[in-house]
Amino acid sequence: MTPGLSPQDQVAATFDRLAEERGEECWRRAAVELRRMDKPGRRRGRKSIDDDAALVEMESHVVGGASVEQASKYVAIGLTGQSSESIARRLARKYRAKHGIQFGVGI
Repeated sequence: MTPGLSPQDQVAATFDRLAEERGEECWRRAAVELRRMDKPGRRRGRKSIDDDAALVEMESHVVGGASVEQASKYVAIGLTGQSSESIARRLARKYRAKHGIQFGVGI
């Protein structure tokens, strides 16, 4: 038993070791799933997208007078991945959550 680790993390670490020793990916996947169980609210199979730089860029547009929606559209045009509309919605949602802005308040 490793001090400081939860029993779940200890089992996951054992699975990681088995994956390394045996070269079997099934153990690594089991460790990932076990760790994921400890984080409620995460959608299975989806990795979060790091939008920190985009949110900083959005901030400069909002401070300059653009609405959250306008700023998200400006920034989304320069990003790759999904459609710019879906990226803009994601950025606006994350920006509002980060800054505690409720959608539709103040309109």
